[in-house]
Amino acid sequence: MRRVDILPDGDIILAVKGSLELRVSSVVLSMVSPVFKTMLGPHFAEGQALRRQSAGLPHVITLPDDDAQLMKVLCLVSHHQARGVQAPSDEASKAMFVIELVALADKYDCMEILKYPAASCMTAVDPELLNRTTRMMCAEAAFKLDDALFFGRCTRSLVLEGEFLAWGASTCRDSILNAVRETADRTLSILAGTIDDIVTSAGDRLGALYEHHSVDNCFVSKECEYNTAAVGTVLRALRAVQLRPPSSQSCKLRDKIRSVQALEVPTVTLISPCETCFDGDSENILEMFERTISHARNTVQRIFTAVCSDCLKQISEKNSTCRTPHHGEWATSDEDGDGRLHYYPKLGDW
Repeated sequence: MRRVDILPDGDIILAVKGSLELRVSSVVLSMVSPVFKTMLGPHFAEGQALRRQSAGLPHVITLPDDDAQLMKVLCLVSHHQARGVQAPSDEASKAMFVIELVALADKYDCMEILKYPAASCMTAVDPELLNRTTRMMCAEAAFKLDDALFFGRCTRSLVLEGEFLAWGASTCRDSILNAVRETADRTLSILAGTIDDIVTSAGDRLGALYEHHSVDNCFVSKECEYNTAAVGTVLRALRAVQLRPPSSQSCKLRDKIRSVQALEVPTVTLISPCETCFDGDSENILEMFERTISHARNTVQRIFTAVCSDCLKQISEKNSTCRTPHHGEWATSDEDGDGRLHYYPKLGDW
């Protein structure tokens, strides 16, 4: 049995899973954890045995269900020895370290003292590199820690993944999962309308074919070669980013957003526009397409893709702002009618 003397003259020894003994102070543990305070009080066997223990001899308390390294972290932090805490190095292990540490803090009702080591480890975790189940567990852990930034990063990653029907059993509370689904549905609705505007505007021009040539001052019904070529170029641009045909579009929100962001305004160089392509009665299709793309990109940048933990917990005061990632734009009005201004994080580059 290996022993770590966190407090050499401590009055109790915690025998935890993994053949590790931790010598600590019962007074310190009682101060940071209401659970330990009750356990070590006069009404429980552990507390009664501690009071009967001979002076100078530590009382051994067996905790067979608690992980050795996690309990060591709890004891180090509670005894103001946080520098002795060593977190894992790789992403997945860091995420699981945070998840399990939060579970231990929840068990012993000492979330406050473990916030710092958990939050410092969270900052180095990229949810995009984790599998779906781990991301959901991280969202639950961030919710318990009241870490609005990491919660937003986790839920945004889940929203952009989509495919919720394949999720199966959830590892986080229903309120989080429902909020993620609602945000994803709202995002999909906005994206669908934006993509439809792009495709429809090009399709309408393809059907019209702009018959506006004039010969010898007499209008003759004739197809405009420039506009026909421009429409063809636009449709090829849509196909290049998999926005057309609709069957080629990905079911993941992240891929749909990338398609809109990757769409470029094409140029038609082999055919010169006719004189009437730029008159007051005829709008150039490429100029129209450029405006459509610009509007689509602006719309995409303002899509609210993260779940707000403050709104979910309903802890923000009226007329106050919610905590969220420091990227994006604030809504200019109380669009949700709940008395708060909501933060709309930008999607960024994926």
